[in-house]
Amino acid sequence: MADSEKKGGKKGGKGKLLGGVGALAVVGVVLYVFVLGGGGGEEAAAETTTTVAVEGAVIEAGELTVNLADPGETRYARVGLAVVLAFGADSGVVGERIALLQDAALSELNGFTSDELLAPTGADELRGALTDRALEIWPDGEVLRVVLTELIVQ
Repeated sequence: MADSEKKGGKKGGKGKLLGGVGALAVVGVVLYVFVLGGGGGEEAAAETTTTVAVEGAVIEAGELTVNLADPGETRYARVGLAVVLAFGADSGVVGERIALLQDAALSELNGFTSDELLAPTGADELRGALTDRALEIWPDGEVLRVVLTELIVQ
């Protein structure tokens, strides 16, 4: 019985050793791929790297009352706007161009119907369109997004 225990013990020891070596190999491959880029070149590193902008101050951009594009009847929307700045962005520089955002918002809103704005995704579509316009107005990244502080459709 002592011989069989020794053989079993040695066999178990080799199994543990091989398992440990295998685990180390897997860890090494994972580190190589994710930390060092895995030899995939700059493209692989660029795909795994993302930058998340930190939000800073919020600047009110005022309220607008706009005619909507409803055919056959006159419908209005009252919309309050604000912009979310990147952390550390100069609010003075942003404030100087708020009128451009208001003008862009008028143009965007004139293209919406009341049904579009009142739809479940209407406010999100408006936010997205206004954010796209804001990124054109402030291309250096001072503004991260536009938020709606009010949306009333009559």
